[in-house]
Amino acid sequence: FQGSGRAVRYPFSLAAHHCWGHEEFMVLMPQSGLSSARVAAEKLRQVIARHQFDKAGPITGSFGVTQLLPQDDSNSLLKRVDDALYRAKMRGRGGIALKH
Repeated sequence: FQGSGRAVRYPFSLAAHHCWGHEEFMVLMPQSGLSSARVAAEKLRQVIARHQFDKAGPITGSFGVTQLLPQDDSNSLLKRVDDALYRAKMRGRGGIALKH
């Protein structure tokens, strides 16, 4: 996380970081399970919540977390993670929702 004054380090590599909408982005974590992805989302959520952005001030982040299943295609994976993100947003600011 650039500019936070400290680095967020992960024991895995990020395969892609892609702008997916206005304030939404996606992080793909190959070779990581649902539990590892949830931990990473929580770390990012905390860093974002603590950071004071110059023009925006404090902000929150909501995260939808899922994992690729053997029967998935890109549409089913994106639908599941989008459903999880929607659930996290409906619970309130700064939440994480998992969808199996």
